[in-house]
Amino acid sequence: MLQDVKPDLVIASSTYPLDNYPAFKIAKMANAKYTYEVHDIWPLSPMLIGGYGKWHPFIMVMQWAEDFAYRHVDKVISLLWNAEGHMRERGLQSDKFVCVPNGYFPEEWTADKVDLPLPAEHQHCFNLHKDEIIVGFAGGFAASGAVTTLVKAAVELKDRIGLFFVLVGKGPEQAQYEQIVKEHHLTNVSFLPSVPKKLIPAIIKHFDIAYLGGVHSELHKYGTSYNKMTDYMLSGKPIIQAVDEPGSVVERIKCGVRVEAENVKEVVKAIESLSGLSIEEREKMGLKGKEYVEKNLPWSKLAEDFLKPFV
Repeated sequence: MLQDVKPDLVIASSTYPLDNYPAFKIAKMANAKYTYEVHDIWPLSPMLIGGYGKWHPFIMVMQWAEDFAYRHVDKVISLLWNAEGHMRERGLQSDKFVCVPNGYFPEEWTADKVDLPLPAEHQHCFNLHKDEIIVGFAGGFAASGAVTTLVKAAVELKDRIGLFFVLVGKGPEQAQYEQIVKEHHLTNVSFLPSVPKKLIPAIIKHFDIAYLGGVHSELHKYGTSYNKMTDYMLSGKPIIQAVDEPGSVVERIKCGVRVEAENVKEVVKAIESLSGLSIEEREKMGLKGKEYVEKNLPWSKLAEDFLKPFV
């Protein structure tokens, strides 16, 4: 089979690292380059999320595989911009780390896509609150996104005139959000059904401030690459990133504000700060994100970035 295919590059890209063993062997047999593509750090992720100890047999097997990969790869390609230090501690040489984040297809963000008509319920909501500053979230209503923090921030800001919260999506946490709204008699929050992906640009267009959250996690310090972040940036909206990721892209290019995860008071302060800016100031901030993504994150460019270390 290898005589027929003759790969130039072999990529181990599963979440768990055991596929590095056959990837390494195939690369050796084919005289090809071998890379490990890391989207989640294993076995650190199950240790921190699942509570496994380092001497658990499953963790030990995963750790051997991770260490094997870092010792033998030609390059590590990772979504996680700040993960090199961890990898070098596990045996990766200093010149073998390359960060290639998630990206986007420019054809999905043309002007006609941004102006696609929305469902009547969604359009009615945005029309009704067009003269208010809309703090928006679009995505899954799951615990990992810490949208509860945003809803609790809405509680703190319920008496703030000219501020409205719109949450677009669905998921298992929605009942919890709605209970908070009911308990506090909130009139400044609307929940809208999820929409097809092609309508996301047309939804975010109506936000003035975009929210992205996460639960407390040591893993986030190694870097994140949320598709939602890219969507918000492409929309040119200032972002509140409530994620434990010091030095995040939001901080680096100043297209919003990053605060501690699950910290309601900090999210409230960020909302007050951004809503206190003029429309022009918010647009200028959001434009920094849009320009960054358009320059650096088209999939065609990222494909070249991925292959460049092996040429």
